[in-house]
Amino acid sequence: MNVLEQFHDWLIDYWPSWAAYLVPALVAFVVLSTFVLLVVMAFIYIERRGVGRFQVRLGPNRAGPFGILQPVADAVKVLTKEDIIPAAGDRWVHWLAPVVAFIPALAIFAVIPFEERAIFTDLNVGILYIIAISSLGAIGIFMAGWGSNNKYSLVSAMRTMAQMISYEIPLVLSLAGVLIITGSLSMVSIVEAQHVPFFLLQPLGFLIFFIAAAAEIQRSPFDLLEAESEIVAGYHIEYSGMKFALFYLAEYTHAFAICAIVATLFLGGWHGMLLPGALWFMIKVFLVFGLLFWVRSTLPRLRVDQLMGFAWKYLFPLALINMFITAIEAIIWPEFPWQLLIPNILIAALLIVLWSGFFRVAGERVSFQRYGRGIIKGLTVTFSHLFRRPITVQYPEQRLTPAPRFRGNMLVWDHDACIGCRACARACPVSIIDIETIRGDKRLIVEKLEVDFGRCLFCGLCVEACPVRALFMSRDYEQASYRREQLVVSKEQFIAAEKRPSAYFYPDLEAEMPPQTLLAPPKEKG
Repeated sequence: MNVLEQFHDWLIDYWPSWAAYLVPALVAFVVLSTFVLLVVMAFIYIERRGVGRFQVRLGPNRAGPFGILQPVADAVKVLTKEDIIPAAGDRWVHWLAPVVAFIPALAIFAVIPFEERAIFTDLNVGILYIIAISSLGAIGIFMAGWGSNNKYSLVSAMRTMAQMISYEIPLVLSLAGVLIITGSLSMVSIVEAQHVPFFLLQPLGFLIFFIAAAAEIQRSPFDLLEAESEIVAGYHIEYSGMKFALFYLAEYTHAFAICAIVATLFLGGWHGMLLPGALWFMIKVFLVFGLLFWVRSTLPRLRVDQLMGFAWKYLFPLALINMFITAIEAIIWPEFPWQLLIPNILIAALLIVLWSGFFRVAGERVSFQRYGRGIIKGLTVTFSHLFRRPITVQYPEQRLTPAPRFRGNMLVWDHDACIGCRACARACPVSIIDIETIRGDKRLIVEKLEVDFGRCLFCGLCVEACPVRALFMSRDYEQASYRREQLVVSKEQFIAAEKRPSAYFYPDLEAEMPPQTLLAPPKEKG
């Protein structure tokens, strides 16, 4: 008997029967919604910080300590935006679409067992319920594309539905092996049957389910809707404010649901040592989500033809083969002993290597030697970034020190050393240096000098062309202005006190400069 049933049995003695049925359902909805919202906010924060570290960045760190309030700041920003409905769109369909997309994701948690008795309802067809209810999300996506009265939004919605339907087939077939082993559709029964986690007994089924689920919820590398190379921003291009926030919430709620399903079906659910079962379950959920955004940080997006071909030509046949192999093993060994994990892992590896050899990418046959090792190497590189110091800094409190050969800084002119030979102007590939000279007693004197930094390539050719090293790059790399004309620097600005050569204006930097550099003139002996 779960908690809700106990609550109902207690209320039935004091309240009317209709209230005893209604109140537990309302309480369960409020508790579940609050819990899912908190976990989604944690997911958003962890993903943004985690992706930042995978990319050797700091990630969000301004809103609250360590940026922990960034999801709250994002929510406030979205909720305060104007709600726009297209004038020619279908108002009711446009309004209902994000609700239809979000509610099925929330309803999945009704049959997810967080612990042995921490479940809202233990249906004997729990997996069938999840498959049925999760497919309703596609209706909300199509409603968003149709109700926006936008051709690009509609085309994107159709592409999304095609992707979801295509990957839903191998996703469902990958679960057949789990059902064959346990002989039950109940989520609780499946967890209780996992004396050995099923990702070891069903390695191929686990891999197919994880990949298909990532494509089902449009996670990278299957997130073509958010690709810069694709049309606009997807089916929700016409959404803003609260309705866009619901789509955003639905995406992460689906991600939470997928992670919970993986933890339940393949990782043993609440089973674990020492710690409470619910805590073990949430640890597994967050580990699966970490794997999702680890893959996102590593792999590039697929093309749309590769996306659809991967589902029908690769995952679908492998899911069928995995189902038949599991059925044969169940007939021979009805108890499905744990010793089968070793041959199943070998079979999965062999099938992946052999089946991938039938396909070609860019005219080249897919091989583990190139693509398999490439994926593993990429995941290893991004994982190693977790232990590197971020290359970004807390600007403007902290500032990077440019490398000795860094090009792109403000140009500095040594007026006393310049001989007015105009070599810099001749070397400039975009002709941004305007220099005029008059003849003096011993040499040419520069009467006019203007450099248009708004057009500058910062190639450094002018520095290299100067025969007397009168031009070089400074350590100032904050060249910015709101007006184009302010980027044209004249002679008077060059010879101002704050524009003197950095080796003299910043003597503390002189020790860092190598003998030959674009950043400073050669030092005089004696």
